[in-house]
Amino acid sequence: MKNFFLNSIILISCILAFSSCNGYDEFITSITNSKLKTRAGTNCDYYYWYNGSKIGISSINNRFYISSHDSLLLSMFSLSHSMVSTVSDITSSVNLVNEKTYWKVIDIPSLTSSTVSSISSLQDSVKGKDINIAPVFGSSEENIPTSEYFYVQLKDIQDYSKLESVAKSNKGVILGPIVYMPNWYIIKSPITSNGLTMSNIFYETGYFKDVDPGFMFNFSNNSCVSDPEADNQWGLNAVNACDAWNITKGKGAVVAVLDQGIDSKHREFENNYSPLSYDLVTKAAPTAVYGQHGTHVGGIIGANHNGWQIAGLAPEATLMSLTHPLRLGTNATAQIASGFGYAVAHGVDVINNSWGDQGGGAYQQLHSSILEDGIRNALTNGRNGKGIVVVFASGNYTGSPIDYPGRIFPQALIVGSSSSNSKRTSRFSSYGKELDVVAPGDNILSTLPNNQIGTMSGTSMAAPHASAIAALILSINPSLTNTEVTDIIEKTASKGGGYTYTNTPDRPNGIWNEEMGYGICNAYAAVLAASANEATIQFVDKTISADFSLSGTRIYSRNIIVTNGALLNLLFGDQLTIDKPFTINKGARLDISIKK
Repeated sequence: MKNFFLNSIILISCILAFSSCNGYDEFITSITNSKLKTRAGTNCDYYYWYNGSKIGISSINNRFYISSHDSLLLSMFSLSHSMVSTVSDITSSVNLVNEKTYWKVIDIPSLTSSTVSSISSLQDSVKGKDINIAPVFGSSEENIPTSEYFYVQLKDIQDYSKLESVAKSNKGVILGPIVYMPNWYIIKSPITSNGLTMSNIFYETGYFKDVDPGFMFNFSNNSCVSDPEADNQWGLNAVNACDAWNITKGKGAVVAVLDQGIDSKHREFENNYSPLSYDLVTKAAPTAVYGQHGTHVGGIIGANHNGWQIAGLAPEATLMSLTHPLRLGTNATAQIASGFGYAVAHGVDVINNSWGDQGGGAYQQLHSSILEDGIRNALTNGRNGKGIVVVFASGNYTGSPIDYPGRIFPQALIVGSSSSNSKRTSRFSSYGKELDVVAPGDNILSTLPNNQIGTMSGTSMAAPHASAIAALILSINPSLTNTEVTDIIEKTASKGGGYTYTNTPDRPNGIWNEEMGYGICNAYAAVLAASANEATIQFVDKTISADFSLSGTRIYSRNIIVTNGALLNLLFGDQLTIDKPFTINKGARLDISIKK
């Protein structure tokens, strides 16, 4: 029995499309109880001219662009109006005559009238002051403000006198021509108006070829996150992170980083640093960071997606720092062993170990019973018997053998390093018969203490990519055992690098290679495989701004916004449940179909 639940509305296959401000005429399905909504269902309160046509548009009620040449005046405006909330921080821009303008976007929920009336009231309240106010369009998530600036194209250069005349009569200021754009000029509207309204006035004189109201589009690169350094994190693309994030970002999973400590004051860990973090030396909450290494590892796993610095692979997973200097000491082995016991006792799902004996070729016969007992306890008794996913870096020994203690535990996931060309990073990555997978480890950008970032290389950087993927898997399917998690990571790894992979005894999860293991970790494939394992894919709290397809046996969807003309394709096998809110913005589409 295949079911699709939309709060008791049964749909088998549908396509939703919206294209006008006047209603739901093109809402193809028979949904009538507002379970899906769109701004297309609202009335247009503004318009603009485009290609000779009058285009109706809807403003965001109670949201406004404000600007001034005086940043203090802008701040005082917010303080003088009750219930003002800031949507965007104060930003400065420089116009064509080198005037600096400060602007921000604000909400004033207490204003209950239309945007046009609210702007008129606000302008009256600041009469005589250098403050411009303009409407904001787009959606509550993707704002497109208008400003005091707009553009006019002359029909002929001889028409400049007409531009001067219309500008003068409407108290506009011609700032000058747009370089390399023939006959286009930028105009500043008077304090009592805005660029959108003035562009309409100018166009409707019939004197000009075209106008542009100056919508403030948020043009950016095609990164799937807003963090400015994310495009320099080649490892995210290598493991197919963006598609995985459309399904989960790791919420609910706890990853312990047994290392030199994560800097808890780093801004990238504001939302997910665990208060249960523990110093294995002092036996208390960490008060020191013993080096840069742990913070760098922690950032690869869980740096927040906050529009600042970098992006972690599992940014919503909780990071627990199990802090240790990781240097020679009389009690170091016992202290590290206790970290595995602490992880078992405090609900850890994954434990990352970017450390080892660096090949230990001269002393392979030496073992630590207490350390091995601690690791074995985590593998066996963690997560109420399902086992903690224990991840070890393979080591930086440039070949074989793989580091102790990871190499003696078949249940642990041993991770080598790959480079940006999908090759094993041959100058340092250890490999051999114990190697399970590889992940990006060469020239990896991540966090450093004191709110810094920087690059490091090593299998220490590869292991946290795999740990983060384990967290993503467990966030959508926490019932899996640690063996099931590592099986998924191994089975879904990409066979990169041009190496020969073969069927190998004791390697049941597909073809394998001594230098690459099962291949390069693939976050998206792993998450999909986990969700198909008798679990329901939790597709919640997402904004889809580019075409995206999601396939699964069972899908539960809630709080979804499809915007920017994107197509969301949901392909399900047995059951699809869509719960409100579920918003399809104008121009975006939803396609639902059943697996054959």
